[in-house]
Amino acid sequence: MARKFAKSFYQSKQWQDVRDYIFNRDFGICQCCGKQGKIVHHVIWITEQNINDVNVTLNPINLILVCKLCHDRIHSTLAGSSVSFDNEGNVVSIPDAVMERIEEIRERNRR
Repeated sequence: MARKFAKSFYQSKQWQDVRDYIFNRDFGICQCCGKQGKIVHHVIWITEQNINDVNVTLNPINLILVCKLCHDRIHSTLAGSSVSFDNEGNVVSIPDAVMERIEEIRERNRR
């Protein structure tokens, strides 16, 4: 669920258009595990400080299509935890390939 400060952004036509573009660009496939993608993830997370920076919020280079499980794993791992949980409640770690993909995108964004 979107944080309060970002709700209007996620309801905007600009976001909906970019979100649709990312779904098409990534062929509806999670770019981490290859399953059906559900969530367009901001590699550089949206904050109150950068919500108006289109290079963060609407830049396709900063966006990746992921499934819910990979999205939860990404947020759990980058927030400081080394594990997350699958749908059955089993502890799982985020695959190295997922973290490498995220770091690749972050590095590309720094250029």
